[in-house]
Amino acid sequence: MDLPPAEAERLGIVVAPLSVAFADINLHDDGLSRPDFYQRLEAAERPPLVTGASADAFTEAFERAKERGPEIVCMVMSVESSFTYVAAEVAVRRVSGLQISIINTGRSLAAQAALAIVAAEAASAGQAQEDIVRLVEDLSAASETYLVPATTDYLRRADRLTTLGQGPVGRLEGAIPILRVRGRLTAVAKAPDAATARTMMLDMATKAADPAREYIAVVTHAVAPELGAQLADELSSRIKCRPPLITDLGPTVGAYLGPGTVGVGYCPAP
Repeated sequence: MDLPPAEAERLGIVVAPLSVAFADINLHDDGLSRPDFYQRLEAAERPPLVTGASADAFTEAFERAKERGPEIVCMVMSVESSFTYVAAEVAVRRVSGLQISIINTGRSLAAQAALAIVAAEAASAGQAQEDIVRLVEDLSAASETYLVPATTDYLRRADRLTTLGQGPVGRLEGAIPILRVRGRLTAVAKAPDAATARTMMLDMATKAADPAREYIAVVTHAVAPELGAQLADELSSRIKCRPPLITDLGPTVGAYLGPGTVGVGYCPAP
């Protein structure tokens, strides 16, 4: 989930970190700054192995969340894997004195962050646990994340370019894909260059949003803060939303897309 640590702390959100294994070192995501991750990624001969939060990580997160109260809503979504959900279930059986609801949102990254904000604000407003679960489930279907890499070099290095090119948009050689992230990365369009792809991404996000609804928007970037700020301004001029939260793209897909990637995600405001 792409949510800045300070924002998570402010909202009372506890994040179970994933693991990143480069050839020479294994790290937890919360112990690795985003600039450091992308520097290592650029220098690495092979992409790192990124695995979802382990049962141990979830157990520790649940114990930390316990300090805030006995009721926990746990939102999970693995990209192209069910490992994270299983790990959360294992952790639930390890802890006591907690009432934990696990939601598989079907959304990831920026959209997941937007949904987490909705859930945290509902909890702060005193809504019951079952009502928060129902709220997140209802809003998930109208939530989206779109991403555009600066180059396809990292997709090619991770052997993902050919797989993505087998989808509806066809071969991606010489093109930049516009990617949608749900349970997996899917190329939903392609453009001749990254600038055109970013404009197309905004067009898609605008078309998918209901003009009658307000949204919570999150803009994510891989060490490209100027592009992120520009994208946030453009998104807020296109859809009805709060000022977009700008955050750093994590390793979950950053390992496959590389520096310069930008994306937008949103969910409806309740």
